[in-house]
Amino acid sequence: EVKEIKEKKLPEMDDAMAIKAGKASIAELREEVKNQILAKKQENENIGMKNQILEDLMKKHQFALPETMVARQFKVLMEKAENEMASKGMAEDVIKGHKDKMTKSLQKEAIDKVRVYFILNEISQKEEVTVSDEEIDSWIAALGSSYNKPFEEVKRYYVEHDLVGGLYEQLKEEKTLDFLLEKAEVSFV
Repeated sequence: EVKEIKEKKLPEMDDAMAIKAGKASIAELREEVKNQILAKKQENENIGMKNQILEDLMKKHQFALPETMVARQFKVLMEKAENEMASKGMAEDVIKGHKDKMTKSLQKEAIDKVRVYFILNEISQKEEVTVSDEEIDSWIAALGSSYNKPFEEVKRYYVEHDLVGGLYEQLKEEKTLDFLLEKAEVSFV
């Protein structure tokens, strides 16, 4: 016995809908959506090209890595994976089973991350890539804005938890990759 039938009805694409979305007209709303899609597509292409650059650099530059750094990076990656599984409600015995399966891939990831760190650090030194305090503050402000937290609170958290140095390294790596992407010769095969 059918008790009820429901049908989804999409809202009318008109100026009233655009006004609810904070735009003056439907044409302006469509233009903004189009620009957002194009920006996301460009961002994805840049990420793909940066990954190709990193893969090429890692293939060309094989060298011994400090075991303590690799072990520390592996530990960080494993803890992150455990926390993600726990936050999804997985039981501890299930997490332990997954840890055994993830060990090999996380060890490779740790090696790759440490190797990339050394390669990008060397490039950033040679090319004099630096990160200013203003860039760090801008990143912290954007993070705070995305979580509706005041800048001062987020900055204090980063300082108290000694995270500013790591943020500096992260931003320096991103700027170095941007530099490499800018200098790269892109060819389509």
